[in-house]
Amino acid sequence: MKPKLIIVLVVGLAAAVGITVAVIQLGADPTVGVTGAQTGEAQRVTERAAVHTLELSSDNTDLMFTGSSKLGAKDGYFTELRGEVGLDADGEPVAISATLDMASVSTDAPNLTKKLKEEAGFFLVEKFPTATFVATAITPLDQPDDKGNTHTVTGNFKLKALERSISFPAKVTVTDATFQLESEFSMKRLEWGVDYDGGAAFPEIRDNVLLNLLIDVDRQPASGAG
Repeated sequence: MKPKLIIVLVVGLAAAVGITVAVIQLGADPTVGVTGAQTGEAQRVTERAAVHTLELSSDNTDLMFTGSSKLGAKDGYFTELRGEVGLDADGEPVAISATLDMASVSTDAPNLTKKLKEEAGFFLVEKFPTATFVATAITPLDQPDDKGNTHTVTGNFKLKALERSISFPAKVTVTDATFQLESEFSMKRLEWGVDYDGGAAFPEIRDNVLLNLLIDVDRQPASGAG
């Protein structure tokens, strides 16, 4: 898999600065044409019984975040997370949870990585060491949408001191061997207090952040596992 990037649902709000993405035209908004997440007040979590629990880690879960300004697009990732997916008897996902180690945020620019960790407009990782996502509903669509999404995932995402509900589309594929969840959507960083304004160095940073999530986890233990 590509460099390990992580969930929950989480988290790509640092996308205001990072690595230049060469495939995006200078100044273009990468979230144009992408489904925007629906957000609101945090919801009550109602547990549903899972007959099979899969462990999530940075080995099987990637989340890339991409933000932009008039100067171009930026990206970054996180290297540490833990979580679980719960499946029912039919293999349908009924639970997803994840905890992100905010200090694991990384880019290819050391000065930028330091800024993401330490500045008040970003993550303040010493004060807020983790971000969390807990699903409150995972709803199958009647039929796949025009982008191939099969489900809507809704859950509570907590970043820094702010916890809000977020809903996003996902394509879920379950076989006897693997569980996969893919999602591309945008979210507004300001809703979670990621309010870095960029100043003269990064003028007109957009509120919308692009997230690309991939979970690809084995349903069966590796051959020879005890």
